[in-house]
Amino acid sequence: MIIVAVCEFLRCVVLPVFIAFSDYTGFGLYSTNDGGVLFEAVMLMAWEMIVIFVFLHFYIRNHAIKTYEIHEVSLADNRYAIYFIILAGILIYFASPQIRRYISFLAISSASDKIRGIEAGGLSSIVTGLMTFVHNAFLCIFIVVLDTNAKKYRANQRRFYVWFSTLVGLITISLIFGESRATIVYTLYAVISGLRLKFEKHRKGIIIVAGLTAFAIIVGMTVYRLFAVYKFSSYSAALENGGYMGQNYDSRFMESYLLGPQSIAAGIEFKNLYKGNFSVIRLIFDIFRPFMGFNIILKRFSVTPSITLYNSWLTGVAGRSNGNFLQITAQGYCYFGFLFSPLFTCIFLWISVKIENWMKKETNLFVYFFLCYVFIRTSTCVLGGTMSGYITNLSMTFLMCGLFVMLQKLFSSFVRRQRN
Repeated sequence: MIIVAVCEFLRCVVLPVFIAFSDYTGFGLYSTNDGGVLFEAVMLMAWEMIVIFVFLHFYIRNHAIKTYEIHEVSLADNRYAIYFIILAGILIYFASPQIRRYISFLAISSASDKIRGIEAGGLSSIVTGLMTFVHNAFLCIFIVVLDTNAKKYRANQRRFYVWFSTLVGLITISLIFGESRATIVYTLYAVISGLRLKFEKHRKGIIIVAGLTAFAIIVGMTVYRLFAVYKFSSYSAALENGGYMGQNYDSRFMESYLLGPQSIAAGIEFKNLYKGNFSVIRLIFDIFRPFMGFNIILKRFSVTPSITLYNSWLTGVAGRSNGNFLQITAQGYCYFGFLFSPLFTCIFLWISVKIENWMKKETNLFVYFFLCYVFIRTSTCVLGGTMSGYITNLSMTFLMCGLFVMLQKLFSSFVRRQRN
């Protein structure tokens, strides 16, 4: 409830105040002064906020958030499974130059292929899947360090183990996979959740240090986009030029990341333009196409996902599948109309409540960490972009957890046989 309240405060209080005192111009390639469309967009945002809070109020009242006794959350003594995942991720990283070009540390390299890949129409499903796996494998390094140092800290209470774990957490946050700033926030939340779980007495210092690190990285990534560093040989060259910023960048930045009236208006116009194209078949395709595994099969069918239609319409580039978010309630509006437009939002917030209950009883640190990672994404769905992104993240996380549990059982069975 707190996370949702913060998101809606940013969209429905901070953004309107900003709009009132700025030269508000829309986002990217879209801007409208149509009063009728903007009024409908504002009403849709208000309706979304009312529905999701009423839904959460009644759902949580009737299905209370469960409380569990305090229990140990750690890795099992058999760590072969997580070592295997880490080793596989490292091998893929060094074996694939393409993967390495999409990964940066602290700041995105000016020679990075991230923006170029997006401008070219996005990455293949295989490359995206491998990038996600490598990212998750590197997150596993932090999980191992955290569990090891937490055990040593319990034994002698030395602060060294707290701050060494925090340092590794900062390095983990500093690994940039993809050019989305939101991913840094998700990693930050999962890292802080893990550190707080193990070192509760030091939570304030941990939150401050990790938060400042994430803020510095996000500022750097903003500079990368703001000054179009990818068009220059270095950051200094881009800063000296400064010409790619464009006018009213702050307005476009706020709209792009808070998905306010202009973003919703774009969704409404998109619905009106493609009326009759939002069939049950396309809905099923939108839901299952982002699932890791299903995407390889379903991409063979000649059904265009709604997010591809949306980006193709905005940019004028046929087949463009990314670059602009179709806000989740606007996507619901396309399929279900005004009254039931928040349906997708409520589904993902329901998933968040389920994950939160799961987190409270989970005893495996690997599963707990990745539940935190996916929990923050589904909980911020009103700001986090398009539904396909949440589904990809959910499916990949559950696949990773399933792979981990399966490997644990296999290695445990192998060790028992060797001992017998």
